[in-house]
This record gives sequence, C-alpha cells and structure tokens, in this order.
Amino acid sequence: MVLTHNLPYKLFFIFGLVSNYYVNQARAFTTTLPSSATQCGSYTVTWSATESQSIGPPFKLSIIPVNGPQASSADAGGLGPAGLSLPIVTTIPDTAFNAATMSGSFKIDAFPLRSGERFIVVMDDGFGLGTGGVSSIQTVSSTAQGSGCLPDQNANSNVPFTLSTLTPTTCQALTITSGPVKAIRGFIPGGKPFSLDVGTAGGISVTTEWTIDVAASTSFVLLYEGSTAGVLASSGLITVGSGSCSGNGTGSLSTTSGGNSNVIPSMARVPCSSAS
Repeated sequence: MVLTHNLPYKLFFIFGLVSNYYVNQARAFTTTLPSSATQCGSYTVTWSATESQSIGPPFKLSIIPVNGPQASSADAGGLGPAGLSLPIVTTIPDTAFNAATMSGSFKIDAFPLRSGERFIVVMDDGFGLGTGGVSSIQTVSSTAQGSGCLPDQNANSNVPFTLSTLTPTTCQALTITSGPVKAIRGFIPGGKPFSLDVGTAGGISVTTEWTIDVAASTSFVLLYEGSTAGVLASSGLITVGSGSCSGNGTGSLSTTSGGNSNVIPSMARVPCSSAS
C-alpha cells in the first residue's frame, strides 16, 4: 500500500495505494511498513529519501492504537481508550540511519499490541512532525507469537487523559483534561498530523480547550504525551459529527512541519466563530 504526501511546501495531501505500505511527503521521506503486524512478533520499519528530499535525525516512530478488537470496524469512532494498549513513541538511535544511502531501518523485537487491535503509524525526523507520513488504519493479525510483551489491558485508561465527549461535532468546544503535559498531537489516519495548543496547569491538572474546526465525518485520534517520559495515552478514534457553525474565524487546528506552524488545508477546515 502506498500513500504519497506530495505537496508544495507547507501543506499535506494524500493519494495513491499500491502493494506494501509506503508513505511519501514533499521535503520529507518515504516510510515502509511491514505488510502485517503480529502480537509479540517482530516489526521492522524502513525509510528512505531521494536527493531532492530533506531527511535527517533524530527520527521518532509513533504507533498509536485507535480501536480495540471489540470494535465493529476499523474506523468505528467514539469508543474511547478502554481496552487499548499503550501508544509506543520511540526515538530511533541515529545509528539506524545511513546518511550515505539516505535510508534507515528499525526493528521492534516484540510488537506490544493485541491481536485484532487497530493502530496507525507516524514517523517524524529532525525536519518536523509527521514528515514520514501518517499511515491509514492497520490491524494486528489474528495470529500471535506469545503474550508476554503485552501491557496491562487497562494501562491506557489509567493515564490521566480525558475528553469532555467522545462524539464531538464541528465547531463544538472539546475540553481535554490531563496530567502535566508535554504535547497533545492529533492524527487523521491516512491524512494529516496536527498539534494542539496546550492549556495551562491548575495544580497537577491541565485543561486544554479546542474548538473543533474540521469537517463533519472526519476521523482523528489524539496522542497525549505527558511531561514525564513514557507517560502516553491514546483517545481512541473519534469521528466528528455535524454541527452548527458561523463566522469566518481561522480556528485553532494546525499542522507542524520543519519548524513552521500552518493552518490545516481549507478542504478539511470549517469556519468557527464560537462553540455550538
């Protein structure tokens, strides 16, 4: 399967599907995923770039669960984090990248997601977030190679990260309550990465408000990265419902690439002057 992010500077678009799984983006690089993932089996990600593309360490691999095996379909939204495995966010050693060939390879010895669980993969590098692309939804195969690599099934739900609703509508204010936070990132499967402006702390609790300015029927997942290393949680897949919007405000959703914060493309945004 091939997804190509091939846009002029600043904006991300998606097109193309072929054979194994690839991700390509202008000013970025191509990421190749295995054709399947197996519970507690090995999982190898490779990436490469051409001379016309920018690439360089540090590389970061994120694997974010979006749905458990109990979901009726891979793209079922609003089920929340219950039963999801913990996200995986790994800084890849610089030694995994060969600057001469502009390519790299990284192996996870035991893939810690359960059979039937759905997830997305995101690659960052030193030039920005999501520069290696955002995958479409993948599914862990029904076969398994043991269970010793799996975390507590409730581990994701135990992280202090809650949303005011799992079924938001366009232009609705979504309140996110979390512990001390380093970042809250979002991903549209097979589409765009974005980052939220993190709220201010009230004691050990942080409240982040986001007026949802993406079109109805768009699905996304949020990744919480706590200020303490290794504290991570996924919101699960969320699908935006239809809401009432007015005005021509610019909204708050942004993508980040190469140090530049850019509004999400107009094809995916809606004008919101206030929450509804």
